[in-house]
Amino acid sequence: MPGRGAWLHPRPECFELAVRRKAFGRALRVQAPVDVEAVAAQLRVQRA
Repeated sequence: MPGRGAWLHPRPECFELAVRRKAFGRALRVQAPVDVEAVAAQLRVQRA
């Protein structure tokens, strides 16, 4: 839906904390598990 989104600092520590706290699902207001692999891949690319 318009207006929904999740902000994340481009740091692995912030990503790992968000995953542990299941913050993506809350921020996006979804009940189903959120696939965060694309975000993890993007962070790996940025760090390389």
